[in-house]
Amino acid sequence: MTTSASNIQQQPFVASYPRDQGPTAARFDCWKTDTTIVLSGDFPGIKSDQFSIEFHDQVLTITAEHDPSHGFRKALKSEFAPKSLERSFRIHEEIHADGIKATYDNAVLTVVLPIVQPIAPRQIPVSSS
Repeated sequence: MTTSASNIQQQPFVASYPRDQGPTAARFDCWKTDTTIVLSGDFPGIKSDQFSIEFHDQVLTITAEHDPSHGFRKALKSEFAPKSLERSFRIHEEIHADGIKATYDNAVLTVVLPIVQPIAPRQIPVSSS
């Protein structure tokens, strides 16, 4: 059976997006160097004060509340629903928690987690008296 273009009924395109049922998982790139673990994610439209970053029990949790209203009182039309973004990462390296840094520049959030470096063995000289 062949189907020609004239046999296919044209369905109107309706973009339907479900309203937010809960937090959306944010997407990140992650990489490791000898001394750090780096996570980087794009968050267009979010301000730096809308982020919450916590590190507890080797789990890094990043949340952001996105409000597309931009402070306007009444939107004429809005196709973007307010939503929260959340992502947690279990870190399998020992991290120096006090040294964690987060920067937000040009809609890119970068979190740098410093890895605790093992104490290198050293030779202790023995002196004679």
